[in-house]
Amino acid sequence: MNIEHVYKVTIYASDKYRMIIPQTDYSSFQPARFLQHKTKRLPYDILSHQKQADQIYLSSALAYQLQVNEAGKIMILKEDEYASIYHPFAVMLHQHPNQSKWETLLQEMAETGEVLGFKVIFFTADQVDIQQDQLTGLIWKDQQWQSITLDIPPIIYNRLPNRTIESHPSIKQTKNYLTAHSIIFNPDFFNKWKIYDQLIQRQDLSYLLPECIFKPSFETLAQKLEQKPVYLYNQQNHQAVYIERHQGSFTATIGSSKQDRYQALEQLIAAYFPKGLSHTVLQEATTFHEPYTIRIHTIHTSEWELVLQYGKHHLDGNLQPVTETKIPSYQLKKMAKCALQVSEILIDEGISELMLEFVLDNEQRIWLLDLYAKPSWEIFMKNTFSPFASGYFQKLLQVQVID
Repeated sequence: MNIEHVYKVTIYASDKYRMIIPQTDYSSFQPARFLQHKTKRLPYDILSHQKQADQIYLSSALAYQLQVNEAGKIMILKEDEYASIYHPFAVMLHQHPNQSKWETLLQEMAETGEVLGFKVIFFTADQVDIQQDQLTGLIWKDQQWQSITLDIPPIIYNRLPNRTIESHPSIKQTKNYLTAHSIIFNPDFFNKWKIYDQLIQRQDLSYLLPECIFKPSFETLAQKLEQKPVYLYNQQNHQAVYIERHQGSFTATIGSSKQDRYQALEQLIAAYFPKGLSHTVLQEATTFHEPYTIRIHTIHTSEWELVLQYGKHHLDGNLQPVTETKIPSYQLKKMAKCALQVSEILIDEGISELMLEFVLDNEQRIWLLDLYAKPSWEIFMKNTFSPFASGYFQKLLQVQVID
């Protein structure tokens, strides 16, 4: 089986086009007369060394012409008379790309990476060989998926889609191993309430949050329901229950599911929170002024950047450009500024990619409704927004370069 190695790069002063590789790899490179990076291809001489097996040396003249530097590790793929330099970009998925509903987007990510000098490798946890320090994944090449085996890449982008998958014992074992060998960005889904607690402490941002009460008593919940509906969040299963008091009854709703009605609040709590309220958070329900929530995606490169902004309709879930939401531009600018401020708080959490949801209430006040790590790519499946996918992927790749 052919193993593609991942190398550290050292540039040495020379006006000749030369690359010096480990002697153990010399024979496999001999047929390659040209070296390529991105769109530039040059003839070069190849020499060998007997130092570290993961080290290559590039002459300064060759590195300058090919725009290769010492930042980050590289892999070199051989094909006939030329060899191509790439930065490995490994993406951890929960299923193979050709089985994913995001397959066309994964192909676009791979094609975007190719232009920028990255080889995007998609893999699942069961494709990691802990004994050999290797993984086998799929690359998109010549309009088809092809298998590739390589050393464990230095940086891995985690796209596992939910907490249930991430908490599976075999996944956790693999992630622990990869964490010891690589930098994983977006390592886990964060605890939203831990973030909210940080925001509440910030005078410049606490105004964005509806009142939150951690571990509310039954009496506090009952009192709040006399004033207005509430959300009660279960921190253990991450479920949000919308509770409303009516004349002589209480209703509970999760998402768009049907309402369950109870004569007594105690009955509702017993049905939805059988372990009590000790792991819950109480939050007042916001009355929306506009029919849209505004979703803002941010990515951290050298700093947090706003990369996408659009509206989601409360009732039908339709996604629309912000211009279609009729929300005043000055409010959209405020939301964008707030999104970057909130994102900045998460820089120490290992998070590089966020989606934040904002709403306007009846008094035109901005509220932070929710925030998500590893946001869904659903938006790019819509014709209106599909042209933005490539630019989004470019930003993700830029994170890899900077890290």
